[in-house]
Amino acid sequence: MNNHLRTDTHKRTKVLEDLLDKVNCLLEEPELNEVSHLKQPKLPTVFIVGNPRSGTTLLYQWLAATGLFAYPSNIMSRFYNAPYIGALLHKIFVDYDKHGELCGNGQFDFTSQLGKTKGAHSPHEFWYFWRRFFHFGKIQCLTKAELAEINHELFLKELAAIESCFEKPLLLKALIMNWNIDYLNHIIQKPLFLFIKRNPMHNMASLFKSRKTFFNDISEWYSFKPPEYELLKTKNVYMQLAGQVNYTNKHIEKTLQRIQPEHSIIISYEKFCKAPEQLYSVILSRLHHCGYNTSQAYTGPISFQPSLDIDDEFDEAKAEKALSYIQTS
Repeated sequence: MNNHLRTDTHKRTKVLEDLLDKVNCLLEEPELNEVSHLKQPKLPTVFIVGNPRSGTTLLYQWLAATGLFAYPSNIMSRFYNAPYIGALLHKIFVDYDKHGELCGNGQFDFTSQLGKTKGAHSPHEFWYFWRRFFHFGKIQCLTKAELAEINHELFLKELAAIESCFEKPLLLKALIMNWNIDYLNHIIQKPLFLFIKRNPMHNMASLFKSRKTFFNDISEWYSFKPPEYELLKTKNVYMQLAGQVNYTNKHIEKTLQRIQPEHSIIISYEKFCKAPEQLYSVILSRLHHCGYNTSQAYTGPISFQPSLDIDDEFDEAKAEKALSYIQTS
């Protein structure tokens, strides 16, 4: 997204970006030496997919808080060219920070702002890492030729290195790969895709508000673009939102139909919020099918309050009309 169009709160800081680039360049060679002997993850690799503003961050935080998974944390996110080194630093600054001298108490509060979480221990979207391997243009759907150019061997080595550091199944937020799930399913030995869906109108309302928060301009597209973006970009905001939600969901649904059912779970955001423990049991069953067994009991929240903060400018009648048109066209 264009940095100059963002509100001040969400603009990237050039000095920080330059420092991170320098550190990552310095660490790249030692990282490659450390991961060279690895092949790919041995345990199940869990990918969260779905629309932006559909509950993916809450699902991500909840799963991270269970303690069952390795995941890229906020501290690890700074080392996108050296995630294994970042994982080691996470253990030093978080896992072994017993007295809270460095990174606080490590508690999850299940809050976020446009996917951004707080705390060194909290899960991070890790988009810089993904973009290191997958070179997207305006849209995130890559062609067969573009996918063939990807250094998937190194990508898998890096995932395996993070897994080996924590000795747990790796959990990743993978919305950036919504249109390339087939590829992940092909290269990963034990994938598990968690597809979360939200009431489409509520999803649209949240995306509408995100445009205002991130850009202070509802005409600016927020987050990832489906292949239908070229058809949608000249439409009004409600047609764009309806298309973004509908086309993204439909594409993921169609892709998952080609994948063995035991390698995916379709999740209702509303049902998840009402009874997360039920989903926990289903996930444990899928992990067991993939060869990872655990008897860890559920100790998380009994429920979550679904987020439904509709902006005053959001016209529900226009949104419903646009969604109806998109769904039937």
